[in-house]
Amino acid sequence: MEVDEEQIPSSDSIEQHIDSLKKSYDKAPLPSNDGIDWSKEGYERSKLDKSFIMFQAKVSFNPTQCLRYKFNNPEPLLYSSKNKTKINKARKCPICNCPRVHEMQLMPSLLSILPVEEYAENESKEKKKSVLETFGMEFGTIHIFTCINDCSPGAYHEEEILVETESDI
Repeated sequence: MEVDEEQIPSSDSIEQHIDSLKKSYDKAPLPSNDGIDWSKEGYERSKLDKSFIMFQAKVSFNPTQCLRYKFNNPEPLLYSSKNKTKINKARKCPICNCPRVHEMQLMPSLLSILPVEEYAENESKEKKKSVLETFGMEFGTIHIFTCINDCSPGAYHEEEILVETESDI
C-alpha cells in the first residue's frame, strides 16, 4: 500500500484550465472535408458540473488510487454537485445515535484490480445473466460514512454508503 499526499488544485486553477482549453479550441482550425466553412462557428459552452471537473483534476494526479481516506472529512471529493446535499444528510448511528461522518471513499480504479470478470462468469453459470449484464459495475465513487464515536470497536455493524454514478452528472 502506498500513501500519497495530494496536491489540491484550486477552483480558480480549474476555471483557468477550462478557459485555456476554450481559447485553444477557438484558435484551432476546423477540419472540413465537406466544402462547408465552419470557421465562423462559435464555441458552444455546455453546462459543466464543477464537482466533476474537480474530481477529474484531483484524480489525474494519481489515476490509480483506489481509496481516499480522511476520517471526519467535511469536504469529500464529489463526483457530482447533485449529491452535495446527500453527503450532509447521513443518518445517525443506530447503536449510539451519534452522527455518522465521512470516513473514506472508494474510487473507480478499484474495479481494475478486483476480479469482477471472474465473479461475473461464476454468477452467469448459476443464473443465466451475469451481475455485470444485470447491474453493471461502473460507479463514479462510493462514499462510506461511519459513527463519529467508533461506538463498537472490534465488532462489525452496518455503515452507510452513498454511491455516485455516471448518471449523477
